[in-house]
Amino acid sequence: MIGLVVSLAAGTYVMARVDPGITLVALLSGIVIFWVTTALGSRIDAYRWRSREATGRVSSSLGEFLGVVQVLQVANAEERARGHFDRLSDERRRTDLKEGIIDALLGSVSGGVVTIITGVVLLAAAQQMRMGSFTVGDFALFVSIVGRSRMAWTLQQIGELLAALRRASVSVERLLEIMPESFAQALFERERLHLRGAIPEEPYPTKTALHRLESLDLEGMTYAYPEAGRGVNRVDLKLRRGLFTVLIGRIGSGKTTFLKVMLGLLPMDAGRVLWNGEIISAPRTFLVPPRGAYTPQTPWLFSAALRENILMGLHVDDKEQRAAVRLGVMEHDVAERGNGLDALVGSRGVKLSGGRAGPADRRRADVR
Repeated sequence: MIGLVVSLAAGTYVMARVDPGITLVALLSGIVIFWVTTALGSRIDAYRWRSREATGRVSSSLGEFLGVVQVLQVANAEERARGHFDRLSDERRRTDLKEGIIDALLGSVSGGVVTIITGVVLLAAAQQMRMGSFTVGDFALFVSIVGRSRMAWTLQQIGELLAALRRASVSVERLLEIMPESFAQALFERERLHLRGAIPEEPYPTKTALHRLESLDLEGMTYAYPEAGRGVNRVDLKLRRGLFTVLIGRIGSGKTTFLKVMLGLLPMDAGRVLWNGEIISAPRTFLVPPRGAYTPQTPWLFSAALRENILMGLHVDDKEQRAAVRLGVMEHDVAERGNGLDALVGSRGVKLSGGRAGPADRRRADVR
C-alpha cells in the first residue's frame, strides 16, 4: 500500500511538471468516476437487503416443508405448498437479478476507469497538441503514468472495496438483529486463531447453587411471526423442580415456537421469564447448559462416536457422561450398541433417525 501511494504521488508530480492543467483534469475525472461508483454502491444496500431476505424466506420455507411432509400429505396440501414455494423462489430470482445488474454496472464503470481517463486526457490535450505545447510524447507519458502508477486501478479498487463494505454491512445488520445486545460487540473483538498447535480445551462450566433450578416461571409470554402474525399469545406457566411437564397440542399449535421463545431463540414480543424468582433479561444466553438445553426431534449428529456427539469437545469424567446419558433417556439405546458410547453414529455410522426402521429407532429419534 505504501509503495502504491508513493508511486501514485510520484506520477502525479511528474504529470504536474509537464502540464498542471491537464493533470488536474485527469485527477478530477478520476474523482468523478470514483463518486459514480460510490453512488452506485449506495443502491447495493437496498438490493442486497431484499436479496438476503428473499433467500432467507426460501430457505426457511424449504426447511419447514421438509419437517412437515406428512402433515402436507394428510391435508392434501402439496400443490398449495409448492405454489407458495414457487412464489418465494420467483421473488428471490427477481431480487438476485436486480442485485446482479447493479454489480455488473458497477464493475463496468470501475473496469473502464483507465480508458475513460485516457479519453479525457486526450480531449483536454487536443488543443495544446495542436498549438505544439503538448507533444505526443507528453501524451504517451500521461497515459503510461495513469496505467503504470495505478492511479485508475487505485480508484477502481477503492470503489469496489466500498461496495463490498456495503454488502458486508447488510449481513452484519441482519446478524445483529438476532443477537443479544451484550454479544453484539463480540463480532468486532479481536480473537486469537489457533491455526497451529493443539486446540485449547473447552472450559467446562462448574455447577454451583446458581445453576440449581427451583422454579421457572413464564408470565404473559407472547410472540407472533412477522409474516403470518401467528405464534403464542400471553402464555403463563409455572415449572417446579422435580416435576415432569409435558406440553401437548395439535400440529401447528405453537409447541416448538413456545420452547424457542422461552429459551430466547426467538425474540419475545411481551412477557418475561423468571429463574428461581429472578427475572432473566437474556434467556438466550442464560438458559444454556448446565441450566437448560433444547434437543430437537430431528437428530442432527456428527459422523463420529456417540461419546463425541455428547461431549462436543468437553473433557469430563465417566460419572458426568453417565449422568448425561441418563438425563437423555438413552441408557437402553446405548446398551443396545455393541461399543456403547464408542459406537459410530451419523452418516458413516448408525443413523439415529425415525424414518426407516422400527419403533425403537423412532423412539430414539424423539429422545434426541
